[in-house]
Amino acid sequence: MGKDVLRVWERRYGFPVPQRDARGDRVYDQDQLGRLRLIKQLLDAGVRAGGIVPKAEHELRALLAETETAISPSMEPRFEAWLDLLLRGDTAGMRATLQRERKRQGLESWLSDEIFRLGLWVGQAWQSQRIKVYHQHLFCEVLQAELRKVLAAIHRRAIPQDGPRVLLPPCRRSNTVWVWSPSNACLRSTVVIISPWVPTRH
Repeated sequence: MGKDVLRVWERRYGFPVPQRDARGDRVYDQDQLGRLRLIKQLLDAGVRAGGIVPKAEHELRALLAETETAISPSMEPRFEAWLDLLLRGDTAGMRATLQRERKRQGLESWLSDEIFRLGLWVGQAWQSQRIKVYHQHLFCEVLQAELRKVLAAIHRRAIPQDGPRVLLPPCRRSNTVWVWSPSNACLRSTVVIISPWVPTRH
């Protein structure tokens, strides 16, 4: 991890907390270095920094143990087939596999279990140098395209063709969405979130 990354974490998460040597350079004690090594392993396994950097060492170790056992031996043949598709750049095959598993498992299980494990497995495959960075990028592109299709289908089913629609842009400084209406029409309207972040002045 580069020093620029560590400085961003210092500001954003309050960790690590460096000391200064005689020349004014940042230095870290052994406890912090231990946490940083665990964080690096989890990042290599595909876990996002925001979910792990603030965690204590015992929490990091527990999470690392989960990621290391996320793919059981019984699942290996299926993920090895995924590796073959990924290495060959077979995007059609990857899409077909994702769609088949989604239909077989159901949407909730597919999202919470299959996609989670698949992401960890791809991270582990990269960490062990079985795949390269561009394979990771290809995997992300295929997965994002499939998720967009799923979300679009849900969106179409959820929104009725008639009746008013209420667009709700959440404000940047609040997690609460406020709706003003002179009537109770909103109760009979479809609610659509148009953006995760909209400037307050808009």
